[in-house]
Amino acid sequence: MPARVKRYQLFLVAGDVALWYAALLVTLLIRYPGLPFDVLLAHLRPFTLLLILSLTAAYGAGLYDVRELKNGPVFTARCLAVVAASFACALAVFYFLPIGETAVTPKTNLFLFFLVLTVASSLWRTTFNGFLAVRTPVRLLLISDAPHVRELAAQLSSNPQLGYRVVAWHHSEATAGDVEPLATLARRKGIDAVVIPAALSRSLGVAHALYHALPRATATFDLATVYEETLGKIPLAELDEGRLLALLSHAPRSPDTLIRPLELILTLVLIPLAAPLAVVIAAAIKATSPGSAFFTQVRVGHHGEHFVLWKFRTMGEHAEAHGPRWATPGDARITPVGRFLRRTHLDELPQLANVLIGNLSLVGPRPERPEFVEELRAHIPFYDA
Repeated sequence: MPARVKRYQLFLVAGDVALWYAALLVTLLIRYPGLPFDVLLAHLRPFTLLLILSLTAAYGAGLYDVRELKNGPVFTARCLAVVAASFACALAVFYFLPIGETAVTPKTNLFLFFLVLTVASSLWRTTFNGFLAVRTPVRLLLISDAPHVRELAAQLSSNPQLGYRVVAWHHSEATAGDVEPLATLARRKGIDAVVIPAALSRSLGVAHALYHALPRATATFDLATVYEETLGKIPLAELDEGRLLALLSHAPRSPDTLIRPLELILTLVLIPLAAPLAVVIAAAIKATSPGSAFFTQVRVGHHGEHFVLWKFRTMGEHAEAHGPRWATPGDARITPVGRFLRRTHLDELPQLANVLIGNLSLVGPRPERPEFVEELRAHIPFYDA
């Protein structure tokens, strides 16, 4: 299963890269009949930088997450957002960064390039999503009616592009008496794989009997693995110390080697573009409520290290006079401007400074406050992992 998902992602990246350069070639052929080699070379360097930024934005928007590759308004909105972000980066690259190539004339070329790219990418992505939705799915038998199993079944039902279809479901924990009926059901329904929960795996007698009773061509999938691949998280009910150690041992050792340089480039481009909007937001906060436009909090970062997080202030100046507490729906402490900023996540704009410093990543887990971390540790197993 993981290999198939990775193949889809690599195929998508290769297609996006090919379309990018094809759109550039079409643009230059339209603009420069005969296309002199020096003109092509002059455009290759800045447009390759733009490609790297665009791929980073697409990754952050989930356009390489197989769970999100489903035609519809949400997917279309994400694609348009990435195109808009890429265009903004293009303006910054051509107008703010010295590229030193007089052969590059961005105004007309950029608009024509992004027009060609948008049309071509729409056709490519829509076709690929359709392919994912109609290809032959893996036919699954689920065992157990636990909440996380119901959540998995709902996710698979609403996302056919993931390549799984639940065709049979045993709505209770399997016992020795269920082995033969389950094997018969698997043969009758043409089951490709049985999803085995951890509780059944620990019941060695039942797991052993079921394994030998199933048709030879029927595979067995670990429930936690399928759940993680489709929902992007691990069910706590399926997690134990052994599985956690296995996950940690296979975790990448130095992801910052590639991600950190890309984040620095993207952040340096976004900060000057976001500066005018930040000035407007700060003025709106100051005009509608007393106090500073900015708000700082101590958060817990990587390896438990504390750092200062920057945000636009969305609550009254003395919102935590009685100590820290979670924000709640309709919280009276939130100002009208703050409510808008929270809905649009614009209150997080100053966190670009944290990304630049290295406290935060553009894509990553949410760092919590030290007071809340203690509470989360008490209620969530393996929270620090």
